[in-house]
Amino acid sequence: MGDRRLGEEWSWGQRWKNDALYRAAELGLWGARSMGDGLRRDVGRWLGRVVSWAWRGGRAQAQRRLELAFGASMPVTVEEVFRTLGQDLADTVSLFDPGVRAGDRMPLAKEGREVLDDVLGRSRGRGVVFVTAHLGPIDVMAASVAEQKYRVVTLARESYDPRLTVLYDALRVSRGVRPIYRGRPGMHKAILRSLGDGVLVGFPIDLVGRGMRACHVPFLGEVAPIASGAAILARRLAVPLVVGSPSPTGSGLQVTVEPLDAEILAERDDQAVVEVLACALERRIRALPAHWPWMHKPNGGN
Repeated sequence: MGDRRLGEEWSWGQRWKNDALYRAAELGLWGARSMGDGLRRDVGRWLGRVVSWAWRGGRAQAQRRLELAFGASMPVTVEEVFRTLGQDLADTVSLFDPGVRAGDRMPLAKEGREVLDDVLGRSRGRGVVFVTAHLGPIDVMAASVAEQKYRVVTLARESYDPRLTVLYDALRVSRGVRPIYRGRPGMHKAILRSLGDGVLVGFPIDLVGRGMRACHVPFLGEVAPIASGAAILARRLAVPLVVGSPSPTGSGLQVTVEPLDAEILAERDDQAVVEVLACALERRIRALPAHWPWMHKPNGGN
């Protein structure tokens, strides 16, 4: 109850709690903007550690999923995951500083630019479906691609608190990234219009929320729901599809992009295409295991 995304009202207790959380977020952003990169990352890692101590259910879920994916030889610990996600949050917050270039944080690989130029050239103005995962600071990734003069739209979910959605908008739009929010009236028309305008439309498909169409496919050691909307759109509209995400380099992270073979889109059904996409994203997550939210429950709920 009390989910504003569904038109419900908050109870008195929910209002008090959400007001306190929003004020804390405001204060945290104010403080983070005044910090240097090193201190901001240190604080992010510390915050991640605090959350890992306090959220026992999240720790248990992350441990379970890591064991399913890697068995006894897990490459990272649960606490490392929480600390790294806190650092990713700090890097995302740095985008509020107009003096920070996203491309310095996470450059678009030369090969990735070549892929995007090629698929955009072949799309004949129909745009490109850009499939990704919640891997690392993906808002930094989107901003980095937009800095290279690509037009970028990303599919997102509104926050439970509309005031936080306003903050998300401020961060993304200031970086040349336009969000389309799932569940809002006109969402589907906005996606089709963006593709028709030749835009890169980003679809994070790994964490399935309420009301999203999904296929259940093998993913990280279990059968999990993976959002199918991107595959359906690309197949129905004959729009090129690429898979992109942060990837490791010797000095940090970069954006890498790979195209999906057009024959796969043309000859396989939705389920088979989603399986191919899930496999591609799984490879990327396994290469950066500390940067993915293993505490998420793969049950299709948010």
